[in-house]
Amino acid sequence: MAIEVDNLNARVVEAETRLKSEVTKIKKKMQVAITELEMSLDTANKSNIDLQKTVKKQAISLQELQAHYDELQRQLQTTLDQYGVAQRRIQALTAEYEEARGALDAATRGRRAVEMQYEEASARLKDLTTINVNLSNAKSKLEQELSVIASDYDEVSKEFKESVSSANLTRVRRFQRELEAAEERAEVAESNLCMIRAKHRTLVTSQTTTLPGGETVIVKETVTQE
Repeated sequence: MAIEVDNLNARVVEAETRLKSEVTKIKKKMQVAITELEMSLDTANKSNIDLQKTVKKQAISLQELQAHYDELQRQLQTTLDQYGVAQRRIQALTAEYEEARGALDAATRGRRAVEMQYEEASARLKDLTTINVNLSNAKSKLEQELSVIASDYDEVSKEFKESVSSANLTRVRRFQRELEAAEERAEVAESNLCMIRAKHRTLVTSQTTTLPGGETVIVKETVTQE
């Protein structure tokens, strides 16, 4: 019985020895692990601090980027507004250009029409000048004929009076016929002269010609006015 107790004690001592040895090994391992964990924790803390610094820097950079982005957005909006204004200005200038081009075309057509009217007026003016000269010459010729007729009338009247006083009936009749013929010629000449004067007044009125552009041309004549 004592032997068994000794064996048990020996076993207990051996077990305690092994247990202590295992505990010592475990303690050492745990201490090594704790040391490693502490070192890892220090490293993690340092990394965390560095990370926080990096996060702060990134936050500052992000704020700066946001501010820069906002500024770019503002500039972009301003540029878009200016572009819209420029587009409207271009449209207005295009409309003004088209209007000016249309006005230029109309002015060109008007100028051509005025030139044609001027040429027609110049040709008409030349024709009126020629007619005026011809009428003036005809008037002078008729006035001369009227003067001759008046002289013949005076002479016939004188001869008629002389024929009456001499009681020559044949000559009286002849002179009377000549007198009547002279009177008819005088009436015709007077009528023609009145027509010439009327045409002359009409011609003088029509020769005051207003040419295109407001230019007024007056054809002057040198004939003797009655």
